[in-house]
Amino acid sequence: EIENAAHLAEEVGEGAVLHASRGVELMGQEDWVFAAQDFERALAGPLPDHARAELERLRQACLDESQKKPAQ
Repeated sequence: EIENAAHLAEEVGEGAVLHASRGVELMGQEDWVFAAQDFERALAGPLPDHARAELERLRQACLDESQKKPAQ
């Protein structure tokens, strides 16, 4: 019998996992703008520091790629 439950500070929510996995999938398709947007959504909630840092790194990598000019 469960008498008490509480959210952990180090918890990664379902929404963050969903958006992060979608962002990784979009990176694989080189859809940098939409990938960055999904990482931004993943960052919206509370996250452990290490998860937040990795999502921010991935988001920035997507933004950097989206700014590159295509080869001619």
